[in-house]
Amino acid sequence: MNNIQNNYLANLGRNIRKQMREKGLTVYDFGAGERMVDKSTISRIINSKENLSRNKLDAFLETLVLKNSFCLYFHNNFFCYELIESTLELIEREKTSCLYKILAKLLREKYVDFSMLDTYSLVRIYFVNNRDTMTNNLQHFMKESLTTTMSSFEVAKLYEKWIEDYLRNN
Repeated sequence: MNNIQNNYLANLGRNIRKQMREKGLTVYDFGAGERMVDKSTISRIINSKENLSRNKLDAFLETLVLKNSFCLYFHNNFFCYELIESTLELIEREKTSCLYKILAKLLREKYVDFSMLDTYSLVRIYFVNNRDTMTNNLQHFMKESLTTTMSSFEVAKLYEKWIEDYLRNN
């Protein structure tokens, strides 16, 4: 796992925890009978320490009353906004990474009149100006690419591919 994938998993964990609070659920409420998932597994998944595999995914969907894996992995626009924002900030902090170079080039080309601003400020401007477009693009890509059998680790890799492709092509 790299930083982008870990960032996705951390955001997913926070989002699941938030949904649990909103619905009054605890780690003891996941699954029933054969689908029962033990509380330590739930905690490890929420804390990005364990993969949310297919057999556990069904228990999460059932308990959180979600109709499919897309609804869990990309719950709503606000989740996508937070995810994209934190990813761009993460990329901006990793000044030696390939993605940083791609992002910095994109920002300098897009905001030539703002040469006096640092990259962090340009990232903030870029996010505010493009968050709806990026969110729509992400959701469309994921709806096309997600399968019902994908684990959270696989989705994290797919998300990393999306952000790299998006930055290269915009």
